[in-house]
Amino acid sequence: MAQPWDLVFFTGSGRVGKIIARAAADTLTPVVLELGGKSPVVVDKDLPDLTTMANRIAWGKTINAGQTCVAPDYMVCHKDQVENVSKAIVSRLDFMFGKDPSQSDFSRIVSTQHAQRLYDMIVEAEKGGAQVLCGGSAKCDPTNKYIAPTVIAKAPKGSRVLTEEIFGPILVIREVDDMSQAIQTVNDMEGTPLAIYIFTSNKAVCDKVLDRCPSGGAIRNDVLLHFAANLPFGGLGTSGYGNAHSDWSWRTFTHERAFMFKPCHPAFEFGDIRYAPYAKYGGNSGKAFIALIKLLPNIPVLNTRLIWTSIGMVGVGYGMAAFGPAGVRTGLADLIDSASGVLRSVAAGLR
Repeated sequence: MAQPWDLVFFTGSGRVGKIIARAAADTLTPVVLELGGKSPVVVDKDLPDLTTMANRIAWGKTINAGQTCVAPDYMVCHKDQVENVSKAIVSRLDFMFGKDPSQSDFSRIVSTQHAQRLYDMIVEAEKGGAQVLCGGSAKCDPTNKYIAPTVIAKAPKGSRVLTEEIFGPILVIREVDDMSQAIQTVNDMEGTPLAIYIFTSNKAVCDKVLDRCPSGGAIRNDVLLHFAANLPFGGLGTSGYGNAHSDWSWRTFTHERAFMFKPCHPAFEFGDIRYAPYAKYGGNSGKAFIALIKLLPNIPVLNTRLIWTSIGMVGVGYGMAAFGPAGVRTGLADLIDSASGVLRSVAAGLR
């Protein structure tokens, strides 16, 4: 990082992202940061299909054992649906991985250090009175990098599962009275989430959450998929800045350099209106120059297709008016011949 680069693209934690950004500032190197954060799932009382929703949340929380930057971190659920939703997610986890997920193809944690961190988070929540709906510390084996899919309700305020990015197969469910409280709960969390997932059959509710909860990206009624779609993917604030994926990767790694060519010819001086003295033309030469710049098309790039189309339309109109249908060909031929001579003269003078 002590060397100057055209661009630095970093994916990782916010802590290391700050180090990268500080180092890049010394060489004025532009940086794109894809970080993480606590990406919430917001569940409204007006649910879409319950089983489909539970499948999607369970999948998003457990793919690669929750070790993705866009994994659902916690759920904020309307009190009228929290029991139904919780039971459905636990049921789908059981269907996907069986009664003992350690014997299934469920992923392992990347390191024993990270597994121990997740285990300690579960233990802390349990000691603080959290309700474990499935999984839990008793079913984990951090020495072998196994953390069971765990769903927790009523986590104690200030516990690590509520304050740190989990980055593992632990889903915390928080109950709220209404969507206003859900929005407040999301916004009270530290930082800006990389993603927000809104499950509702009511578009107005989704729009309300989107309007009031900033995030890097968002999905209604699904999770994770915006990461792979033809959409700009990136964070906001503490979850990063800049975009990538699909067309946006090309834009990110490309410098759009402006270039202009203008013929050095008196025909393009327009009465010297941009040059001093500025009292000419009644003192309006400056205003006239600005107006000219706004009105003129790009010069001298000639849109030949447009020119010939315009000439053709004029020729057709002239031929029809003067000679009727039989005169169209004659009118076109005369205009094209005249226009070709003018364009050849102009082109010769611009060289």
